Amino acid sequence: MNQKLFVVLILIAFLSIPAVLIAENIPVMGSITYLKGTCQVRVQNGELEEVMLDQELFAGSTLRTLADSEAEIMLADGNVIYLSEEAEITLNGYSFREQKFTQIGLLFGTMRLLVKKLSGSSSEIDVNTVTTTAGIRGTDLEASVREDGSVLINVDEGVVETETNGDIHRIEAPNASVFSLTGPRVDFKGRIEPAQWRAAAIERIRENPDLFLSKLLERERRIIKGLREGQRNIEEYRKEWEEFLRKIRSLESRGRYEEERRLIEFQIARTKKGIILLLAARKQLTVIRSILVLAARIERDLPAQRLPTIEKLRQEYVRITAIIKKIDETERKLLRVLFVLNRKHEQIIQKGSG
Repeated sequence: MNQKLFVVLILIAFLSIPAVLIAENIPVMGSITYLKGTCQVRVQNGELEEVMLDQELFAGSTLRTLADSEAEIMLADGNVIYLSEEAEITLNGYSFREQKFTQIGLLFGTMRLLVKKLSGSSSEIDVNTVTTTAGIRGTDLEASVREDGSVLINVDEGVVETETNGDIHRIEAPNASVFSLTGPRVDFKGRIEPAQWRAAAIERIRENPDLFLSKLLERERRIIKGLREGQRNIEEYRKEWEEFLRKIRSLESRGRYEEERRLIEFQIARTKKGIILLLAARKQLTVIRSILVLAARIERDLPAQRLPTIEKLRQEYVRITAIIKKIDETERKLLRVLFVLNRKHEQIIQKGSG
């Protein structure tokens, strides 16, 4: 790959990626291996379509099951997700050489994750919810989100580590924990059935719906503040890339391949960090989208109630649509850049050994 082509590819990756190139480099997260009833997928362009058996799911997809429906997803790394009826998840992640990272956002409902044992593997899986994040390292997990924003995690085997507002908690099998927006974590000996646990939520919400909605609004505003502050990181990466391209042109024109190789390796590491930062931002977007899903369900279950807080939730979301678009676009571009850098790195190694 010559200097001119390399620079062109990098500029394409950052400035104007054609749809076909984006499609080539968006990771395939998995495929549908079982369907019962009706399941729908919302892809990155926002369109909603019915899912077919064996259909591939790409990073950025949102999958939801309707009433009396179920789905099974075989992830690209061999792990399996089971979705119960009226559940909704998002799928994100990336892989680079031996490193794989999967981010599952449980917006609502119940899912079960069956994980391959990760001995000798660098795969990582996070399950993000409106209240807590569970880190999965070779352990099966069942998680459920109900209308009041509470999250139930059952661990049938091994240990699951959760993070909630900086607080780390370990759930050891065969136990469960419930994480709430309105109170402290509650731990249980043994398993809690999600269906019975979820059924109790509506009665609590009917007593004081605005209590739960105000907690959701408070959480949403806190996340939005963090996302706005995080925009600076994106701008810093843009400036850094301008300097990187200038140095690469200079080194390659002088045939200084060893220095060029080290610079590219450094930039690969920086780009991977950038992707991780964007995945962290996407985790926060998952929480916001979960909040909107929960608000819509409360509105559906309480149609006679006047719930002005729901409109505030939606207005806050509309105000950050530009940030969401920037995160989506930058993430796709960074994935493309990582792909191009890797190819260039291999070319430099060949030149140096030739």
